[in-house]
Parts: sequence; C-alpha cells; structure tokens
Amino acid sequence: MLETKPFYKVTLIFKKENYFYKKYGIKYMSDMNVPSSGNTPEYRKQEYYDRYKETLDCFHKSFTDYQDKKGNSNELQKVMDDCLGLLNQIAKESLSKKQQGTNQKLHSDYESYIHAPSKEKAQNIEKDVSELS
Repeated sequence: MLETKPFYKVTLIFKKENYFYKKYGIKYMSDMNVPSSGNTPEYRKQEYYDRYKETLDCFHKSFTDYQDKKGNSNELQKVMDDCLGLLNQIAKESLSKKQQGTNQKLHSDYESYIHAPSKEKAQNIEKDVSELS
C-alpha cells in the first residue's frame, strides 16, 4: 500500500488554519490543492512532491525574511527541519516505487484529508505524527 502519512504532516504544517501566518505574519503559498486537470489516476506522486517542494521553497523564503526582521525562532526552524525530512522521504518514495493504480487512492485520501473538519484533522495529524516518529 502506498504510504501517504508524510503528506498529512506536511499538509498540516502549511494548511492548519494558516497557523504560522497568524502567529508570525509569514506569508506562504497557500494554494496546495490539486488542480482540476490533475484529477486523474495518472497524476503522479512526483507531481505532488513538486508542489510541496514549491510550497516549502516559498515558506523558506518567508522564514528567512522573518529571521532578518524579527530574529531567530527555534520553533519555526524545527518545523522547517521536519518539512525537509518529510519531503526527502517523499522524494525517495517517488523514485523507488512504481505507481500502478494507486494514484487515484492517493489523490482521494489527500483530498478527503485536506477538506476534513479542523478538529478531526488535528486528531488525525497527532496520530499520524506519533506513528511517523
């Protein structure tokens, strides 16, 4: 079965009610939803990774700008490190696994997760993160 939990953790980091935007005033690319043209079984895991990487790059630039203006933030740095580790894991999986009919399930799981109510999302994330640790 295709591993999807890393997506969940990265999704939380960027989507959880714009947590970092509210707390630190950091702006980052918020449109992480899969484009309608990507709603096909052929939508590859590599493309998901590319979108996360693009988002992370944008977040990293904002983080750097934040450090320049307001000083260092250990909490934010830890999140960045977690993101990088998970993105590397996703990249390795993308290269090592052949996608045969699992793309639609991945897309479906991702969409269900991203649109779940916040409380449910938070509970699921806590469980997923503890399993990843």
